Amino acid sequence: MIEAFHTDPDSGEVDGSARLVPGIHLIDRAGQAGYVGALEDALAVERLGSADLGFRVSSHLLRKSLATDLAWEAGIEDAVRRRFMGHRAGDDVFGRIYTLDHPEVAPLVKVAAVLDEKITTTIDTLLTPTTRPVYWGKANPLLARVDHVNTTLAAAGWQVDPGSADDPLCDANQAAAELGIYVTTARRWMADGILRSIVAPDAQGVPRRFARLSDVWACRDRLADRALLPDLAEQLGVRYHELYHTMRRLGLLLDRHPTTGEYEVTPAAADALRAELARVRALHRRSMKLAAAARQLKVALSTAGVLAGNGGLEMDPETDSSGARFVTRASVEQCWIARNAANDARQNPRSVSRSPRWPASRATAPPS
Repeated sequence: MIEAFHTDPDSGEVDGSARLVPGIHLIDRAGQAGYVGALEDALAVERLGSADLGFRVSSHLLRKSLATDLAWEAGIEDAVRRRFMGHRAGDDVFGRIYTLDHPEVAPLVKVAAVLDEKITTTIDTLLTPTTRPVYWGKANPLLARVDHVNTTLAAAGWQVDPGSADDPLCDANQAAAELGIYVTTARRWMADGILRSIVAPDAQGVPRRFARLSDVWACRDRLADRALLPDLAEQLGVRYHELYHTMRRLGLLLDRHPTTGEYEVTPAAADALRAELARVRALHRRSMKLAAAARQLKVALSTAGVLAGNGGLEMDPETDSSGARFVTRASVEQCWIARNAANDARQNPRSVSRSPRWPASRATAPPS
């Protein structure tokens, strides 16, 4: 911002007396209306509006959040925190009257370093690419060096060319179609930085995220052999945490995306996860947990354990993520028939012995 707006392109001299955020119509004057409108638009794009959060995000709330971060940051003197926020250095006479700002503003350099680190680790950058140009007032001196301003902003990635017929801007629906993914996934990739995007007004003037077609193709080529773990879970129709625990149980070491931190799944790892999920599904089709078998047989879990130990129930050598013991459904059915036949024989010793039938509701697959 200083290089673009406050540095003379010929001499390189910085105008230290200038307002940091320059006025558009007049050099050192700016109203609140444009800022408030831009803030509301940005909050809507990032889904931080009142309808999303249940409370209103205002400039004052953002200021309080900043003050809170500084209040609990070690190594910054209390007077420096206060002066940075525009407050007096203290409540006593010394703080209110006699404490002036440091002549070289040196203590605030530490605050700036802390803020830079927090920005980098949380949202990467404050720069939001935009296609909207700045329309300077005729009386604004910055109009005379508009080429320098635009070139500097473009080099920083702030000012973006709106696109061309050869490399148009794509919305989430178009990006999803090009990448062969869900629209919701495309929106998340654009918001998280996996797919480079900009925020620009659509045909109705509503700010939305767009990605250049060249960036969409570059993303497609880069991730052609990889999938993110949440996307793979969505593709396989399982919950994310189920797939995550399966990954951990298999001991798969996956790289994490540098921006979002999501796990990137290689084709080999994806095949291993698919095979494991298929194995677990097959396990549940042919077998049930010992506790479920005890409920089916109407016996105590300890009794079911004894039956499994003496061969009355056939143990399945496999298990799922729970680590529970499994017994085959066929052996549970046979045990149920045998136990009911024995009960009938005891109750009616002179009756003709008939094997009881496994209830139809359990004939296919008793619940595990």
